[in-house]
Amino acid sequence: MKKKILQLIRGSYDNKHAAVIQIIMINIAIFSIVVLTNFIFFLFNQLTFVEKFFKYFYLPSNLEKFLFQPWSLITFQFLHSLKNPFHIIFNLLWLYWFGRMFNFYFGNQRVWFLYLTGGIVGGVLFMISYNTFPVFYGYTAYLIGASAGVTAIVIALATYLPNFEVFTILGPIKLKWIAFITILMDFAMTTNGLNAGGNISHLGGALLGFLYMYFYQKNNDWASFFINFSKKSYKPNIRIVNFEKKNPSTNNPSEKPTQQEIDRILDKIASQGYDKLTKEEKQTLYNASKD
Repeated sequence: MKKKILQLIRGSYDNKHAAVIQIIMINIAIFSIVVLTNFIFFLFNQLTFVEKFFKYFYLPSNLEKFLFQPWSLITFQFLHSLKNPFHIIFNLLWLYWFGRMFNFYFGNQRVWFLYLTGGIVGGVLFMISYNTFPVFYGYTAYLIGASAGVTAIVIALATYLPNFEVFTILGPIKLKWIAFITILMDFAMTTNGLNAGGNISHLGGALLGFLYMYFYQKNNDWASFFINFSKKSYKPNIRIVNFEKKNPSTNNPSEKPTQQEIDRILDKIASQGYDKLTKEEKQTLYNASKD
């Protein structure tokens, strides 16, 4: 079992969904550690001690406390509530469903970039809100969870592919409506007082996701410095079949490309990275993915 887990972690670095798998496994591993630690300290009647310890990794709304634990702006994104197991379940399911599609189009580094920066922006908005708006005066809260980072990825994907349909139990729904409902629910749930700070952080992640994709489509990639840390690229394992042959050199972006053209583009991604594709090549790959 240990060998299989290690193979999965190592193998995920060569997988087109590597970043999504890595984030999911890190969250599950940390959640498991917290659960087991709480269980052991509970048996020895020392649960209060371990709860105080883990709070050093939660993001506090109190700015003075934050100054003594600035790392919490990152660590809170990998911790989840033990009282509500659906917290981590839904976060990781959303990351798996939507993150894989985002990972396919934009690569591993951009998934990590959006996850982390979405969480950071959500965390900053959480602290600003608790230290600005009168409704939060006198309250001290702590923020944990991957929700802000996951929301950033979902909203970025919906901004890039607003009319892409996702099949649900209610039938096909376009990504733009999923994004709209997600944001609307966060606004609505902020006022019920149960998790106001958490829902505000989701809105921060949503804002980051939208702005990132808005500027990305204007050839301003905020993640460019992040991508330079790694030269490794991947080749998506897709095949386009059942369409008429077209001239590979066609300039009409609406025409279906040939398998030869798709293979050429995928080879270019594997050798040079997605960023080196021309606008026409990105459009060709996008058109092919819709078939």
